[in-house]
Amino acid sequence: MKTVAIFYQGRKEVTSDFAAKLAPMLQQRGYQVRTINLLNEAEECSESSFRGCEVVFVLGGDGTIVHAARVCSCLNLPIVGINFGRVGFLTEIEPQEVETHLNYYLDSDPSVWVDERTMLSASLEQGGHTEEFLALNDVVIARGTWPRMVHVKIWIDDYFYNITYSDGIIVSTATGSTILCASENPRACLYAPWRTCSGTGSRTSGSMPSSTQRTKRHSTGTCT
Repeated sequence: MKTVAIFYQGRKEVTSDFAAKLAPMLQQRGYQVRTINLLNEAEECSESSFRGCEVVFVLGGDGTIVHAARVCSCLNLPIVGINFGRVGFLTEIEPQEVETHLNYYLDSDPSVWVDERTMLSASLEQGGHTEEFLALNDVVIARGTWPRMVHVKIWIDDYFYNITYSDGIIVSTATGSTILCASENPRACLYAPWRTCSGTGSRTSGSMPSSTQRTKRHSTGTCT
């Protein structure tokens, strides 16, 4: 029997109720269902809850989708977002469409395909300790509580790129830059995977290919 997962935002009654309704619908179609509360999962890759699943149905908004992408990335699991947020930029279907559209995703209908997205892997080395992070949208280096702007030195694949003097810098994927752009000015979207707020004349945005292996940034201020 094939297994699917329902990943929902447990703090919202509407998603909890919908998860309780969706599980029997999937079981009637012959699937084993795992219902997983977002609050019970780690921030990063968590193999145990999702191992063996064919697909994960995510109930929530864009924030829940971003969380699900981090959690499911180690298993390369496809996720289907059902919109319970305000915008739903990353979701696929609305709650009222689930009953009529569900079979498209379960039966691999030709109209449905897996949209593979680039993700970012970041590591923070501080005080002799290293923390690892995954991001679907972007990685932000900001001054934190530091009361001044910071110098950020940037290397790409061991080649020096530039020095930015600013409040911080955002290294963004194509997914993240599109969301940032749409939230700021949807009519004037420019592809800018690198975005920063700068009070100087230094370059504030740029792009790099997804084949880039490593970017290195050194900041004189506090990293967050």
